[in-house]
Amino acid sequence: MSGYYKSFFTILAAAFLVSCETSVDVDLPETEPSITLNGYLANDSTINFELTESVQIFTEGEFPAVAGADVLLKEDGLEIGNFTEERPGFYNSDVMPVAGKTYELTVTTNDNMTLSAISTIPESAIIIVASSLERIKRDGQDYYLLKLRIDDPEIKNYYEVAVYNFTPQVD
Repeated sequence: MSGYYKSFFTILAAAFLVSCETSVDVDLPETEPSITLNGYLANDSTINFELTESVQIFTEGEFPAVAGADVLLKEDGLEIGNFTEERPGFYNSDVMPVAGKTYELTVTTNDNMTLSAISTIPESAIIIVASSLERIKRDGQDYYLLKLRIDDPEIKNYYEVAVYNFTPQVD
């Protein structure tokens, strides 16, 4: 009987090792391209963004740039700054956003499509106490748990905290 089981499990294992591949053709409807504005506002860098056109699913390559757009930037409702097209679809300004101000970006393409975005730069939070640095070892890596108490403005917000390890050199 043991020879029977050995043969059975060998055949069963071989069946699992042989893989099948099936191609499935999916009939997806074609959609009109849409314009995408991708940018990031922070009070430590100038305002810039990229303007591209969407592509059909499974299309390889880069997104087509949307060049030659007219750009209007407002700070708290007043028009400010100029944008230059650094390369096709990439627009750059010399304006540094200021915490607490609201910025409105309006972009009009050569096809008269208009996009707009509004964002307010939050006030900086002040870290009151940084305490309890605890070393944690997980999956062979060292991690540090740092507890912070922040004087948070009275608005819902999310924060990115960067922590650097600095070891002074002693001569």
